[in-house]
Amino acid sequence: MSLSAPPASRDVPAHSDFPEARGRMRIGKACPMGTAENSSAIHRRRSRTGDQGRKRKRHTIFFLFCAFLMLVSHGAYYGFFSIHLEGLGYGSTFIGVTWALASASEILTMINSDRIFRRFSIENVLIFSFMAAALRWTVLFFATSPALILISQISHAFTYGTFHIASILYIDSLTADEAKTTGQALNNAVTYGLGMMVGFFLNGYLYELTGSSGLFLVSAFVAFAGGLLLSIFYWKNK
Repeated sequence: MSLSAPPASRDVPAHSDFPEARGRMRIGKACPMGTAENSSAIHRRRSRTGDQGRKRKRHTIFFLFCAFLMLVSHGAYYGFFSIHLEGLGYGSTFIGVTWALASASEILTMINSDRIFRRFSIENVLIFSFMAAALRWTVLFFATSPALILISQISHAFTYGTFHIASILYIDSLTADEAKTTGQALNNAVTYGLGMMVGFFLNGYLYELTGSSGLFLVSAFVAFAGGLLLSIFYWKNK
């Protein structure tokens, strides 16, 4: 009886016999490690972005509160300054001159704002504006002479001019590109909207109790409180 040859082997050659397979195995082993590293890097970036976002939000809320106080302090000026001068015996001509001087000071400040902010930081300008407001309202509480009243009006360049520009720049620095318009709208609503409204109502109520002079003393304390809070906040978050 003749023996037949054994059937050909059907075994599949080992992966090591094929360079392509070895390459795929190396890639398969490397991918999990690379994916883990990428995931870790993405997590770190997201964590940093989240921390920065929370920090910006905290700075924005605190600034808006202090800016709100600044505009509350202006309620006495915009609502009762002319009445105050009339009570001191001044006529309409002098009163008009004081308002014109304040407006001129404000305009000059805005024209030279670029030079101001190249030399001083936004935070320092804001704090200075708060303190200038506190000093201005204190002077108006005591002042009866035309010279002091006119000098106090020149400081409108700081209490409104530099404060207004610095507020815009500061909010712009805190908001993302897609939210800058919303940030400015919120700033105006909280300060020149809500702040002025509360200032008018508060001073209208206090006028019956303290007279016009007392309103400016209260305004000085409000502006000083806003500036002090802002200074402490910036110092702690440097």
